Amino acid sequence: MLQRIWRVILSVITLGLVKLETPELVGDQLIEEMEAKERKLAEDAIGVVAYQKRLEAELAQAEKDLATWTNRAKAAARAGDQEVGIHAMEQVTRLEANIQRLQESVAVARDRSRQAMEALERFKAQVASARERVKDLKARDRLARLESNASRAMTGYDLNAQMKQLDRMSEQVAEREARARATTEIASNDINVRIQRAEMDAQRAEAANRFAELQAEVAGTGEAQAAPPVPEAEGGRQL
Repeated sequence: MLQRIWRVILSVITLGLVKLETPELVGDQLIEEMEAKERKLAEDAIGVVAYQKRLEAELAQAEKDLATWTNRAKAAARAGDQEVGIHAMEQVTRLEANIQRLQESVAVARDRSRQAMEALERFKAQVASARERVKDLKARDRLARLESNASRAMTGYDLNAQMKQLDRMSEQVAEREARARATTEIASNDINVRIQRAEMDAQRAEAANRFAELQAEVAGTGEAQAAPPVPEAEGGRQL
């Protein structure tokens, strides 16, 4: 039971670490590792070149000493000083052997220095190329994430609720517009009916007056009698 729980915990931790390994973080870590190796390689190359310079300095000093002891041996030979001449020639022989050894060592050191510097330059070029690749990959990764976010937005992934609310608002506005049009139409019809009734009442009043005049003319009175009052419209019609 405990082993199973431990395996679950390890799987969760591993999954979390995998999620943290984004291309940007991985790329930065790789560049840091390569730069650390570049610094170590540069230190090694500097050490090789420094050793070469030390050997060259020893060789120059040995050659200078050889010239000095050679001149002393010649001077002793001219002076007939055998003891000094033999000692001088011993130093000349030792220095010649040492110079030969140093020349061989310097040649090897120069070759090693050249190889070390060439290796350093190649590694620097690789690191520079890696930096450019990581920079390009990071830019592509950012662009891919932006495109993914834009795709989700374009598909309405994050706006479904808002779009549904807009649809409901559109339905409510359309319903209110329909009610307003119906109310306006009803009110317009009511006004037209009232106007028609007023016109009919006016026509009836005029007809009554003319009929009264006709009655007076027929009766021979020569005077128009007052027309009977026009009955008021039902319901107190008003304009």
